[in-house]
Amino acid sequence: MKLGPKPRRLAQGAVVSLVAPSGPVKKEAFCAGARLIEAAGFRLKFAPELFADDGYLAGTDERRLGEMAAAFSDPLTAAVWCARGGYGSMRLLGRLDFAGIARTRKPLIGFSDATALELALLAKAGFVTFHGPLVSTLGAEIEISRRHLFELLSGAVSRVEIGGPGAETIRPGACEGRLVGGNLSVISCLLGTGFVPDLSGAILFLEDINEEPYRIDRMLTQLELSGTFDAIAGLVVGTLGTDADADALRAIVREKARGRRWPAVFGFPIGHGPLNMALPQGIMARVDADRRSIELLEPCVE
Repeated sequence: MKLGPKPRRLAQGAVVSLVAPSGPVKKEAFCAGARLIEAAGFRLKFAPELFADDGYLAGTDERRLGEMAAAFSDPLTAAVWCARGGYGSMRLLGRLDFAGIARTRKPLIGFSDATALELALLAKAGFVTFHGPLVSTLGAEIEISRRHLFELLSGAVSRVEIGGPGAETIRPGACEGRLVGGNLSVISCLLGTGFVPDLSGAILFLEDINEEPYRIDRMLTQLELSGTFDAIAGLVVGTLGTDADADALRAIVREKARGRRWPAVFGFPIGHGPLNMALPQGIMARVDADRRSIELLEPCVE
């Protein structure tokens, strides 16, 4: 996997454009997150149409495509932040100019459904993005995860170790590789489309929400049968479902990791939870399953 130029670091006072490429945006959660971004020292820009509601989408494909294009082409905008997840980003992939987006070197931030945009940018343009809180989830985040994200975006730190004190070692050991991953449902749907980067030697990280154990099993089995688990160097699993299903989900991940040579961690603080530690897609990292930690080995921005 070859990277192009990395995103530019985000300076205090910079303009951040907020976009809604997926589901309809709920104003209360959005405003709570927007206030925190402003409090961190950034100026916000978004159109009223961001709150469009077209069933399960934040407006038509044309509206959402136009919003994305405008944000990345706007000379005043320094970063683009997804407002909400849900579903919809995948519908845009066939019509986005990934090389053009990468040339702007503007950081893209989001998780969950934004996984589709992140993986496509990495696969098509070698562009690093940030799998971290959405605008609408930022208000529910623990302060440490917000601080971690802003430090990554500003380039304040070059080598970062992210701990998962509540996580569990599924398979011991350590490995190095490029971080690639995101929402399990999205990844399983994108396999075979050309919008998933080469996972050979990658550290695969996964998160999801509100999925029954049998559905998680089915999606992990798809990764297994596709050869993904034969290619990767390590596995980091974050939040997948509800607390009530935690034991069942842990057993599924343990079964899928059985007999593999790579280290694996379950319950890492990424995904739909109050502690969602942003991970940069495509950056070299080291996973230590025994310590339940991820160390970023290079800067995320330039």
